[in-house]
Amino acid sequence: MRVGVSMRMGVIFIWLISAVSFAADYQHNADAKEIDLWLVLVIIFTVVFLGGIALRFKRLMKDKNDIEAALITSRKKAEEETEIKANFLATMSHEIRTPIHGILGMLDQIAMTPLNFEQKQMLAVTSSSASMLYNIVSEVLDYSKLEAGKLTIELRPFVLRELIDNVLLVSGHEARKKNLSVELHIEPNLAAVYVGDEYRLRQVLINIVSNAVKFTHKGRVLITLEVVHEDDDKQVLKIGAQDSGVGMSQEELERIFHPFSQAETSTTRRFGGTGLGLTISRQLIELMAGEMIVESEKGQGSWVGFTVPLVISARRKPDPYLNGLQVNVAVSDPILNASLTTHLLSLGVEISDKTSVFRFSDDDDEKADVQLAPLSGMVGVRRYKNRWLLNSQPIMNRSVRLVCYELLGLEEDTGAQSVYEAVLPVRILVVEDNDVNQTLVAHQLNQLGVLFDIADNGNDALSFLTQKDYVFVLCDCHMPYMDGYQFTEHTRAQPVIYRDIPIIAMTADVLPAQRARCLEAGMNDFLSKPIPFQELRDLFRRWGVVDNNGLDIEALKTAFGKADVLEEILNATVKSLVAELDKPVAALERAEWVHKQTGTVALLGLTSLAEFGTYAEITLRDNCEHQVYRDFRSRLFLVMRQIECMINEHVSQDARR
Repeated sequence: MRVGVSMRMGVIFIWLISAVSFAADYQHNADAKEIDLWLVLVIIFTVVFLGGIALRFKRLMKDKNDIEAALITSRKKAEEETEIKANFLATMSHEIRTPIHGILGMLDQIAMTPLNFEQKQMLAVTSSSASMLYNIVSEVLDYSKLEAGKLTIELRPFVLRELIDNVLLVSGHEARKKNLSVELHIEPNLAAVYVGDEYRLRQVLINIVSNAVKFTHKGRVLITLEVVHEDDDKQVLKIGAQDSGVGMSQEELERIFHPFSQAETSTTRRFGGTGLGLTISRQLIELMAGEMIVESEKGQGSWVGFTVPLVISARRKPDPYLNGLQVNVAVSDPILNASLTTHLLSLGVEISDKTSVFRFSDDDDEKADVQLAPLSGMVGVRRYKNRWLLNSQPIMNRSVRLVCYELLGLEEDTGAQSVYEAVLPVRILVVEDNDVNQTLVAHQLNQLGVLFDIADNGNDALSFLTQKDYVFVLCDCHMPYMDGYQFTEHTRAQPVIYRDIPIIAMTADVLPAQRARCLEAGMNDFLSKPIPFQELRDLFRRWGVVDNNGLDIEALKTAFGKADVLEEILNATVKSLVAELDKPVAALERAEWVHKQTGTVALLGLTSLAEFGTYAEITLRDNCEHQVYRDFRSRLFLVMRQIECMINEHVSQDARR
């Protein structure tokens, strides 16, 4: 406004000056003083005009700075509110997930017990309902993490067909309730093992298949997997589901990726769901450098899927018991034939035209050893009269393997063995405050044949450590009085040898920063609840709990001769490890220290620990990686305790004989 006024005043001044100049020129009697007056007026006008501009510019800059400061304050406040919301959701997620984890875990344990057909169906319904509730909670939390930019992708090897089986198990129950046909088409040139985020891929595919089932009233759902591009050790996969459901118009297609919305406003009421599934799925696929694809026509069904690039880890993964087995496939349905053949080939089974081998058929063929037929419930294989029935709705890789095992008279390893004979009577400390989770972990550890005690919180756990010799700690993170982080920090700060005991986090908090927080507190590894039996067993195998880290008493007796000599050597080893773990090691000396201890354990035949020690030494020579150093110390502590136990249980008794 002030600049406009100054300009208008300037125009007036110029008009007046021009008039004066014109009058002077007209009279032809202007003198030098009049000319000087005109110049003075021009200078005054210029100074006033520029002064007004400068004043206005100063005020504009002040306003600009005030606005920028306000924006910074607002952004900081918004970021703080986002952080508060994320932390609140993480806390609420933990509180909600904890009882669900207990339910899912106990259902997993019940599934390992003998059940009749009706009980299996009720268990399947209960598991399905609990999984659906868990998925809804996960969707809300995942959206908040995506919104805050905190969700990351974890790359690990996974078996693609096992992932597909898991998807079919989750979605199959609802499809059977609606009497829908679920079919599977897998191209044979897909690799067996890929490197990617198995959990996120499964989450996306479950959402896609569940939606296909949800919006289809009759007909079928066809799940397809194909390779659209291949380059050296990488394939671009196209995975999706075609349904014969209601379909979508162009307007509805534009809405489906909006959060908290679905194709039509009444959809949530009619079909259920949070309206977050496809929004999260698209963002997850984009995080994996893929693309979400939706093709649909109103009343004609939809194809929903994605393309994603994956690195190939292994092209084939045949079953060691089935590799080279020959079977005859006489299945007339082309889709079933292709699906069955692909599954058989992936297991290493060869397709033959011979009539003397095992025969698969999809009709009532008396010569067939296996007949493909739709089976009710969640059953994949069933015995009927003189043959086996293989569920064709859909054909799952696990079911094909199982029926082949039955044909050969083999027993499938279900992972429900009660005790590992190789386990030494070492003791584990469980730190967990939830009663249901305590019961679940206790049941799982009993199945593994491991001795254990349970502490309700970190304070009690510190007291337990002073009373008994423990080799391992499974620790919840969120507990009253003293949580898992505080317990770990207290343990690592102790001057006694327990500072190196392996501590494994157990938590329902799945924020990406959670693993980093656990490691920062001093923990060694991470288990995300719910903890299936297989994952707990794999953890113990990875840390050498169930196989004694390779300690072989018979091999050691053979190598060192007399029992008293072996006892003397093992006692000296324990004494040396105790002294080494007790002394301080400077950061620049860690690589050399690890090298020395690696030589000690290698003499005892502990190959896996020696290999880890070599890896740790190389890593420490390149950089001062604290985590790998801590993990090596914890593994060394575990071995030391196992050697002590071996001396007490075996060697000393033999030496006294």
